[in-house]
Amino acid sequence: ASAVGRGFDSDAGTTIGKGSLVRLNQRPHADAQDLFYAGQLARVTAIHRDLDDETHVAVVLVDDPAADLHDWYGRYLYFSPDEVVPVGVAATKEGESR
Repeated sequence: ASAVGRGFDSDAGTTIGKGSLVRLNQRPHADAQDLFYAGQLARVTAIHRDLDDETHVAVVLVDDPAADLHDWYGRYLYFSPDEVVPVGVAATKEGESR
């Protein structure tokens, strides 16, 4: 997979790219692991495109105490663009703002 230099436009009309805050959404046929992440706030670390030209959004969870460590060594959670919903740029945690 290769990193995409720019982000992508969400269904809400907002561009999502590295550093964007998103809310994780589950698809109707999500697997059990996806259910644990539904509704979580995450920070986008990269956008990747694979050989089939599919887009994958790499994220770390905002509330994860090890998020900086995961980001440092490149251990991300991957979601498709339809599984992430952009949130306000000033939000850091649910109900908080900078």
